[in-house]
Amino acid sequence: MDSAGQPPTKRERFRQSRVGRWLDRHEFVKHVLTLMTGTAFAQAVGLLIYPIVTRLFTSHDMGVFGMFSAIVGFLVTVAALRYEFAIVPAKSDDEARALLTLATRINLGVSLGSSVLLGVFGGWLAGLLNTPGLGPWLWLVGPLVFVTAQVIIYTQWLNRKKYYSFVSSNHMTQSLVMSTTRVASGIPGSSVLGLIGSQFLGQAVALIRVFRRTRDEVRAPRAATLKHVARKFRRMPLVNGPNAVVDAIRLNGITVLIGVFFSTKVVGNFNVAWLLIQAPLSLINGALSQVFFQKLAVTPRGEMFSLVAKSLLRSVLLGIVPFALIYFLAPPILPWVLGPEFPLVGDLAAVLVPWLFFNLATSPVSMLFIVVQKQGVMLAFSVVYMVTPLSILWLHHPGILETMTVVSWAMAGLLAIFCLLALWAAREYDRGRTVSIEEGLAAKDRVAEDAE
Repeated sequence: MDSAGQPPTKRERFRQSRVGRWLDRHEFVKHVLTLMTGTAFAQAVGLLIYPIVTRLFTSHDMGVFGMFSAIVGFLVTVAALRYEFAIVPAKSDDEARALLTLATRINLGVSLGSSVLLGVFGGWLAGLLNTPGLGPWLWLVGPLVFVTAQVIIYTQWLNRKKYYSFVSSNHMTQSLVMSTTRVASGIPGSSVLGLIGSQFLGQAVALIRVFRRTRDEVRAPRAATLKHVARKFRRMPLVNGPNAVVDAIRLNGITVLIGVFFSTKVVGNFNVAWLLIQAPLSLINGALSQVFFQKLAVTPRGEMFSLVAKSLLRSVLLGIVPFALIYFLAPPILPWVLGPEFPLVGDLAAVLVPWLFFNLATSPVSMLFIVVQKQGVMLAFSVVYMVTPLSILWLHHPGILETMTVVSWAMAGLLAIFCLLALWAAREYDRGRTVSIEEGLAAKDRVAEDAE
């Protein structure tokens, strides 16, 4: 009993247990497990409904939606000009609030502009992409870009404040809304609109929740002006921005080129395979990367190499079992589970294993290059990483399985090199040969103060 004579609650009993005391001493693991809980729930719900979704929507519908999502994905990457990723390492909450406002206004402008342009030129773009069924829906890109990017912006504030429990619960809510509306919208004739609508509703509900959770904090008076933070953090759009654009072109360009050289049905099969194989990847990696970025931003010199090396090893060990199961079990099981419209999903999932396995190891430390201000190295690697799969798809497309096998192993090899680059960047930082983003910003502040 406590001092008031009341029996301890279930939460208090857990905190007093051996596991609870260990987690209190290992804050990083505690935050990762918190985020993994929400991500696991979201992934489980998404996976459970896929056998239903693939029987409600055709592979053509899923392919058109995949092309639509590729355009949305690219625009979300640049919607706030990457200013949202300066919210976590910002020196003060005042600067973070100003960055959130700046990112929101830029996002609104990009979203409105994309809706207008795609509404006018949507038919022409759909023809260029060999997907005529895409044209009528392109005006909806803007609204979906706005809500998706805005959730990301607010989530950066939540990460800054370490509100990981809320981030986790928001993942759960978003997944539930998206999944239930996707099944409910799968009525005859709904086609692509049902898929787009469910995606929008899931993001919109998530946005409402994060807005309500953060509105009192982000509305507090701020000393930093938008012009001040836009200039101070200009390296985000100028240096990190090109790197993000290159990544977006690679990821979404693969989907687009599959649509151009094969068909929307093949795109549908590829996208389902990609989403299903990312389930274990997102479960582990999404939680690690969000917490790891915050940890990287505050890691002192002399400890960065050890932190990065342990992260790489931990990610590899965590990924071995789930990816091995995918490689051996996906080809015989997935076609039976998903139905006759998606015969290629199992083989595509197995083909993608080498690439996404190495992606698991590298994604948590990808933000390292921002923290230690080695964005130039990251940009150079990203260009090679983008050109490689797109060139293979452009030059070598005898069949989707043959093409993606070559792509997967080529990307796995490049990611192995990326691991070495991350260790090198961490070692350079520990030796004092580079400065962190926080140190760089502090130096700029001192220069500005001296000038005044």
